[in-house]
Amino acid sequence: MKGRAGRRTAIERLTARAEFLARPEPIGEPAYELQADGRLTQKMAPKPRHSVLQEELLFRLRAARIRRIAQAYPELRILWRDEIVPPSVPDIVVYRWRRRPIGPDGQLADEATEPPDLAIEIVSPGQAPAQVGARCAEYVEHGVAWALMIDPERHTAHLYAASADPLVPRRLGPDDLLALGDLLPDPPTLAELFAALGPDP
Repeated sequence: MKGRAGRRTAIERLTARAEFLARPEPIGEPAYELQADGRLTQKMAPKPRHSVLQEELLFRLRAARIRRIAQAYPELRILWRDEIVPPSVPDIVVYRWRRRPIGPDGQLADEATEPPDLAIEIVSPGQAPAQVGARCAEYVEHGVAWALMIDPERHTAHLYAASADPLVPRRLGPDDLLALGDLLPDPPTLAELFAALGPDP
């Protein structure tokens, strides 16, 4: 009975995933995400702090794009190869240049199916940091090398790494660099990143 119940759960998840992928993308609205329990939830609409930090990170990550080291994508949906795992839409993902989602025609593919090298989540007002942190840990478990959680309200950041225990992230202090290897060639300190939230960035 237990085996049949497990198979039914897997089938239900696959069905929910197929229905989710068949939905048209929302226009002018935040993306939808499929939760592990099959619920469909809409990402929270970005507030000013969230939007500014996302813009600042994308600006800084562009240094790797110019050097053809890596490319950053905001709000990119990831279709994990394990079909039981629901698709994810991190705030920012980064792929090394040679790992970008390129289709058979040599152009950017319509879907990203490989785990990114970096996934970034910015905590929105009303979100529980613990829940966002758990999502970052799941990214690492699914093959992402680094997952970075940034909390603009608390001015904190936690780095989850595949080379360490994903359940025990490294907490970054104000003077710590956002050390992400060559993905971020000129890393700012956490304090420098949060300076973008000031009245005169």
